[in-house]
Amino acid sequence: MNYSETDKLFRKAEVLRGKNQYGKSLAFLKKALKGYSAMQDLQGTLDCRFLMGDVYRMTGDFDRAVQSYAEAMATGKTINDPCAVADAKTNIGLALRGKGDWKNALPLFRDALKFYRKTGDRQAEAFALWAAAGNLRIKGDILKAIEAFRESLDIFRSLRLRSESGYSLCGLGGTSRIAGLFRDSLRHYTNANKVFSGINDRFGMAYSFCGIGNAFRMLGDYGKALSNFRRASFLYKKFGD
Repeated sequence: MNYSETDKLFRKAEVLRGKNQYGKSLAFLKKALKGYSAMQDLQGTLDCRFLMGDVYRMTGDFDRAVQSYAEAMATGKTINDPCAVADAKTNIGLALRGKGDWKNALPLFRDALKFYRKTGDRQAEAFALWAAAGNLRIKGDILKAIEAFRESLDIFRSLRLRSESGYSLCGLGGTSRIAGLFRDSLRHYTNANKVFSGINDRFGMAYSFCGIGNAFRMLGDYGKALSNFRRASFLYKKFGD
């Protein structure tokens, strides 16, 4: 397999991942990784490891996600790419957070955030803030979580990153629900759903429908809650989550 063929496999995997076709994406990624490894293409290997980690994380396979991101971090160190190492730390933190392991995730987010602020990478800083905010929510530090989600949302909006803004709104929606601010939760999730619908992000749509359902549930409107849960369930089943 030559570089052109391997690169086509990777690009196909990216497209499939963007369409939430995770199983198919992973199949192409495994072939691409084998090709990059055979050619000793470390940058291609790095990109594959990151995308594989994303696919595993999005489908709830957090242990494999941690492994993929850890291998990406090792490759980043080999090619002396400190940004890749910071990105790997953020993503390992997200996978650990998915397992509920906020204690081990928190220092990873802090290290990455410190690096992004030092290098002036605003997009990465906002992503790390979003990741850390979710971790603070699990920890139970709700006010700090809301503050971090708002800060990430402000940066994403200033950069005109719609999908990322939508996920920050979802973070605010979930954390507001925990804080007992149910109408705020509904507003944030509804705004997120509008964003995701506008860019046809099906995972984001499913996620926000679920959040809207939870907000209506807490407000005692069970009919609307069930309606939104059904919408979320239909989309999750469609792309295999």
